Amino acid sequence: LLVYLTALTSYATHGLLDACTSYGTMLGWPFTDERFAWDFISIIDPAFTVPLIIGLLIAWWRTSPVPARVALCAALLYMTLGMVQRDRVLSVQRQLAAMRGHTIERGRALPSPLSLVLWRSVYVTPDDRLVADGIRINYAGDVTVRTGSSMQRLSIEEVRSLHADDPQLIAGFERFHWFTDGYTGRHDEEPQVIGDMRYGQEPHTFSSLWGYLMVPPDASATNHRMVSFGIARSDRIERVWDSLMGRDPEYLPLEQVMRSE
Repeated sequence: LLVYLTALTSYATHGLLDACTSYGTMLGWPFTDERFAWDFISIIDPAFTVPLIIGLLIAWWRTSPVPARVALCAALLYMTLGMVQRDRVLSVQRQLAAMRGHTIERGRALPSPLSLVLWRSVYVTPDDRLVADGIRINYAGDVTVRTGSSMQRLSIEEVRSLHADDPQLIAGFERFHWFTDGYTGRHDEEPQVIGDMRYGQEPHTFSSLWGYLMVPPDASATNHRMVSFGIARSDRIERVWDSLMGRDPEYLPLEQVMRSE
């Protein structure tokens, strides 16, 4: 009975754990296909999972549940910290938008892997612009910002109009648009790729980590597919690491950013 209840609890709470990530899940399926993503932690965060694994292994080795319970409490505290940090970043996002005279139609704050300090802020304005910034906020609440850029969001209506003779491409984009929660736009460096703008190779850019390849109408429809980029360039990896460590000089104190705009 204990094994059954443990397995049932794990299965029943798995969806809630997925919803705590920036990737999200369909908590209401099959009644709704809406994706729930609360953005407390990244899709993959070793700082959350590794202590759980270590605690479980020590509990197995010592035949005592105490280490596993301690690890579970640590994981819950880390998740709570993620929620606090997300709300702090959303507050900074609102300040930046107000400084620019923007109204936020909807916005997200997405944590970087391995960190609850470095975040990607991205929001949609009523005129269908996407605006991204890198926000670094330490646990004491000190904020630095690397202001990013804006781009026109790509809507389903626009794709239907541009590619009316290619229903397969339209269907593929509609699925991708749903998957990205509507955060779609043309990749900074690959104009034929529609990027998932929730995730950038750097927090302030529109060079997405993956996207949907939109080929010309005279090309084979089988070329409509998902593509992945990753952080391939060594200089980009170094910049992201410097941002995580707080060594990127492009990140300026929030007060200075507010005065300069």
